[in-house]
Amino acid sequence: MSTITPRHAIGYHFFNEQGTHDNILAGVRSTYSGPLSLAVDNMVWNITKDKIVERMIVSPDQAWGVNGPNKPPAPPAPGSVPDPISDFIKTGRWGPAEKAQAPMVDKFKKENNLK
Repeated sequence: MSTITPRHAIGYHFFNEQGTHDNILAGVRSTYSGPLSLAVDNMVWNITKDKIVERMIVSPDQAWGVNGPNKPPAPPAPGSVPDPISDFIKTGRWGPAEKAQAPMVDKFKKENNLK
């Protein structure tokens, strides 16, 4: 985050709960002092040219799925789903981060017989 210096950094994809929050925050703050959110479920960011506002959604009681009158669609055939990551998004990949985690990812793939 210190290298990229975003308008507002968002830490996500970690267990943001009482036992981990403070250590994650301290780790980020050891190198980054800019605007920061440590994301939780139902957090929303309203982003405009002038500002970024973090808020929580306003929602009725939690709803659970209800069986409808129709059968669910069949799963797509293997290889028929297009890559969800656009070429534009791919051009924004940050090489140092991918290189740093590559050995760990490769080891995991090998241990789990993944391509």
